[in-house]
Amino acid sequence: MSESLRRLLFVGALSFSAMIVYTQYVFLQTTDHVTGRPFRDASLDQYHETLEGRRAYPFQWRVAGPWLVRAGEAATGRDPHQLDIVLKVSALAVSTLVLMAFTARLTTPLAAVAGGAVYLALTASAYSSEGYAIYYTNDFLMVMGWFLAVYFAEQEQWFAVAVATFLTAWAKETIVLAPILLAFLWWRGKAPLRAVLVCVIAFLIPTAFLRWYYPAELQNWAWVGNISLNIPFIRPDADHVIQALRTNLKVLLLFNVLWVFAYRTFRRASNLFARDLAWVGAIYLVLLYVVVYLRELRHLMPLAIVIVPLAMVELERSLGTRDE
Repeated sequence: MSESLRRLLFVGALSFSAMIVYTQYVFLQTTDHVTGRPFRDASLDQYHETLEGRRAYPFQWRVAGPWLVRAGEAATGRDPHQLDIVLKVSALAVSTLVLMAFTARLTTPLAAVAGGAVYLALTASAYSSEGYAIYYTNDFLMVMGWFLAVYFAEQEQWFAVAVATFLTAWAKETIVLAPILLAFLWWRGKAPLRAVLVCVIAFLIPTAFLRWYYPAELQNWAWVGNISLNIPFIRPDADHVIQALRTNLKVLLLFNVLWVFAYRTFRRASNLFARDLAWVGAIYLVLLYVVVYLRELRHLMPLAIVIVPLAMVELERSLGTRDE
């Protein structure tokens, strides 16, 4: 790939990321019909509550986004949301480029570019029902960190995986997927035990510190009761059944036929790293049904590094542009 093409892809990823984040930012001054307040006011309230250590749990433990915005605010005096949009755009652009780079290691460069475009479209869809908030920057940072961890793990850069895990754990505990992935690789003899242990420690240090510095009762560590909102018929009343069915339909529609394409690649894959990654994705999906409300589709975005590359491999194979 020529240097000029690399630059164009970088500019394209950055530009499309800016447009996607802008579709949320443009509603900052509008009123949330649920709370009756402007999104800007609610976002700033959450931002200051996090900085002051009085947000509800588990949100209080997700501090990377607000802390980075606050650092920029202190340094420049700019409005927090102006700084936040730069942070969101940068994180989305990096995650897009990393996904493309990882996909290119599995299939053709053209499929990798297509995968990046699909990922950007998925991101726009996943956040379409969310109002703008500084808090969601944690999700963008977490996805970026997880994608980097996957990319580094595939290249056996274990220290880089640990660094990505450590930094990302300040954004969201979902990065626990990184040590799980390394554990799979160790089980198969593809990663040394010390790499797994270092990654676990990298995850535990910020996680333990945040739970010590902002203590909460164990019942607030995860909302395990959300399983009744995600799985139909656990609650017998019609309203909950209909809502759960609607939620599952949204989950299916987000990745759409990509679910099928990715599964076909997984079923025949000779690339063992891709298979391990798929198993980690399956574990994550099961956990999602227990601890989050899946109608908030942004929670599914960590699966993109699993589903999109594998789906692109199958598309290349099916279209006859890549050998088995």
